[in-house]
Amino acid sequence: MRTLLLFTGLLLSVFTVSAQYTVTKVVGKVKNLTNGEILKTGSKMSDNDKLQFSSPSDLVRLIVLGKGTYVLQANPQTYTEESTVIEILKSNLHLKSKEGYLSGRAGNFETIPDAFETESGYNDKNRIAPQNKYLFDKEQYPVSDGSRFFLQVAEKDKPAVVKQLTTKADTLIINSADFKTSGDPKNASFTLGYFSKTDNSSQSLIELKPYFDTNNEMDAIIKVVMNASTKKDKSDIEKECYKEVYEALGKPSDIDYIKAFNKIFAKKKSK
Repeated sequence: MRTLLLFTGLLLSVFTVSAQYTVTKVVGKVKNLTNGEILKTGSKMSDNDKLQFSSPSDLVRLIVLGKGTYVLQANPQTYTEESTVIEILKSNLHLKSKEGYLSGRAGNFETIPDAFETESGYNDKNRIAPQNKYLFDKEQYPVSDGSRFFLQVAEKDKPAVVKQLTTKADTLIINSADFKTSGDPKNASFTLGYFSKTDNSSQSLIELKPYFDTNNEMDAIIKVVMNASTKKDKSDIEKECYKEVYEALGKPSDIDYIKAFNKIFAKKKSK
């Protein structure tokens, strides 16, 4: 009880000064009744803005400049009521991540299967864009001899479907179309595997839990975090952006993340 009271006191003290919040991700439909806006990535809010959630599962991730990331979620019993941002913040726990772990992985260029390893305590999904690139060790997984990577798609009461994946030099290319199912993808399981032609055998490498980023949410999040960041060093900003992308969408491809970050950073610096 003493710990809870102490935490509550600390949280309240954080928001005694009026703050501005920038939205990084919205799940569901949340409306800012103060200005009539349906919240989206990049939306700005202040303490006294009134919000209305459309369902108990709605969720808003936002950045508080200089204080980190917070998560707003409606009380399941009162989600139809109007509440101010500050009221919701005070009634929700601050979901603080272990920044050192997530940010430390940015720019590491892990190879398969490590490139897909996730932390369930943060986000156990892989961010999947229309096209995604991952490095692999050509000595460990040779493909010049006819060996290949594949994605096995398994749906309940249906035979598993094996889809051959494309490689280019030391890079595996996975498209969102490779995850296509006859029903809801949420009810299917996806396993990345490797077939060795020399051994005439297949092995499962890792099970994937995709989050399909169909609207290029990653770039939007990078822009928001970059604009809100107080850091000066490029590598620090890169890590800060990576952490929010990972937590909000799932672990991204290292190659695609760095490419997107560098492009957005260069454009920002040129202004």
